[in-house]
Amino acid sequence: AADTARANAGDTITVSLEASEVIVSPLVSIAGQTGTVAGSGSVWNASYTVVSNQVVEGASSLSITFEDLASNPGVTRSAVTDSSAVTIDLTPPTLSAVSIVSSNEADSAHANAGDTITLTIVASEALTLPTVSIAGNSADTITGVGAETPGPSFTEYTATYTVVASEVSEGVSSLSIAFADSASNPG
Repeated sequence: AADTARANAGDTITVSLEASEVIVSPLVSIAGQTGTVAGSGSVWNASYTVVSNQVVEGASSLSITFEDLASNPGVTRSAVTDSSAVTIDLTPPTLSAVSIVSSNEADSAHANAGDTITLTIVASEALTLPTVSIAGNSADTITGVGAETPGPSFTEYTATYTVVASEVSEGVSSLSIAFADSASNPG
């Protein structure tokens, strides 16, 4: 995922832990699933690769059960001790609004050579930088609008293309928008 605090199908969630003394291999559950544990002594890692039909969306759960070499159980951990978190996001984003306008002063629904066509998209959730084609050409600029979220991501973007007569054909302008959310779910 573009944002390491988000995971979707195929992403691996990893938990690192350090005990106050040497422990036997801990039992670790991540998002309700058994994690693959590796390590030794007091330092261990556990990982789980997200499978969409095995998890629910939202904050990934955690459970760590452990004991020392003398079989004294530790207190089961169900939360991290730092500010890290992973949210499972399996839902593809959608575009709730798409609009296009030309800088043509006589008619903003038409564009001539030298006019700038501006495409505005509004998404159902924050998107990483989309790939936009206007009139069969890559957008000259794509800019996030509003508050930026981790990823980096925005819920609104504007894309512009300045018409070059030799690069376009007359008629209705084509549009292509490839986009994904910060968990890398394609729209």
